[in-house]
Amino acid sequence: TLRPGESNYRLLAEVPGEWLDGWVRGYRGEEDGYPAFWYDPDGPRQDVKVFHSPDLPKIWAHLDWFEGRNWPRRIVRVELADGRTVQANLYQRVGQPGPKEP
Repeated sequence: TLRPGESNYRLLAEVPGEWLDGWVRGYRGEEDGYPAFWYDPDGPRQDVKVFHSPDLPKIWAHLDWFEGRNWPRRIVRVELADGRTVQANLYQRVGQPGPKEP
């Protein structure tokens, strides 16, 4: 919900940086009325937007507080559309996904 056009984009709207296309493996679903994601290195490939900014470390504490304890941040492997592989921060819903959606 932090990417452009989504409900919480306002939290990153003023942060200088760029959005990159990529994909990560895992499962999408919904929890508490919000889109949810569960990382699984063996799961299906999911399209993502990766925000790259040197200013992100300055706001991690605020974003972590906003997401709350049910949506902890973790480091995951992301393949970018340009072929690079990077480590990225992802807010993942705690627990297990419901019925798996590709």
